[in-house]
Amino acid sequence: MQGKKGLLTGIELATSHISSCTFGEVLAQHGILSKEAHETVIRFSPPQIINQEQIDWAIE
Repeated sequence: MQGKKGLLTGIELATSHISSCTFGEVLAQHGILSKEAHETVIRFSPPQIINQEQIDWAIE
């Protein structure tokens, strides 16, 4: 898949509030799959067929 663009993104969490592992567990309870990339970073890789409504839902 060299040269292909995807939707892989990551966010850095405030360390004093929640760890990326704990945040990932909360997301999973809401149907959002993620992976901790570091103690304070969590990454997402949504399917390339995701639509705007689904993106808005995940952000909220």
